[in-house]
Amino acid sequence: MDGRKQRGDSRWALWRHTASRSAGLFLIGFVLNLLPNWDWEHVRIMGVLQRIGLCYLLGAAVYLFCGVRGQAIVAGGLILGYWVAMTRIPVPGYGPGHLEKVGNLAQWIDSQALAGHMWAPAKFWDPEGLLSTLPATANVLLGALAGALWRSQNVYGIAGLGGLMTVSALFWDQSFPINKPLWTSSYVLLTCGLASLVFYALWWVVDVHGWTRWSQPVEALGRNALASFVGSGLVARLLAHTGAQAWIMREILAPLAQPVDASLIYALALASLFILLCVWLDRRRIYLRL
Repeated sequence: MDGRKQRGDSRWALWRHTASRSAGLFLIGFVLNLLPNWDWEHVRIMGVLQRIGLCYLLGAAVYLFCGVRGQAIVAGGLILGYWVAMTRIPVPGYGPGHLEKVGNLAQWIDSQALAGHMWAPAKFWDPEGLLSTLPATANVLLGALAGALWRSQNVYGIAGLGGLMTVSALFWDQSFPINKPLWTSSYVLLTCGLASLVFYALWWVVDVHGWTRWSQPVEALGRNALASFVGSGLVARLLAHTGAQAWIMREILAPLAQPVDASLIYALALASLFILLCVWLDRRRIYLRL
């Protein structure tokens, strides 16, 4: 976005482009949820791509119209506000501060707004629900702040901030548990903290020492992340719908490993297949993007 602003694009032009990309991500995720049965009556509305689209939309709005200090204030407000809401606002029939799968504020809001259209295995809650999209947006804003540190060549600041967020998350876990389905504020700090530390480690390995050959498959995957996500989702649904997944698990993997390990082998094999596909696409400079 900074590059486009330097070329003369207005904030509103960037915002319109952001809105169209967000809508595209949401639509693709929604269509994936419809497949293979096209069950409109029970289709899940939210999902991973939908969550990314909404967080990108909200995070970009703050980024475009607020400075670095404003981004930090909004990120902090989302993190603290979600903590207060989840621990202080009473839920009908359960009261305040209930953090089980059923009875927490995020679950209650989803059950009212998305009834019949939530994640099928859970039925009564959605791990990419409405209220938890707000702290997830803080992930986007903290990433933007890390980008500001990077542009100012303060890579040590990224590592320091990462360490501070990680330690803070571990302390906060004692009262507001690190929990991905609820996307708790401590989970935001932990994921952003670890991401910052990994970013610093990759800078040290790749930029400082020039060890790059190992990273080429990962770079290829990143350049076609959307194609890989959608493609792997389609293949997974096709294998499950046709019974091929059950056959592979039963006839090929079950004799080799325990069920939990067989499931891991299956997932790694599918992921490896799409990494190889992305390497092939990258070598031919074919990139599928919104």
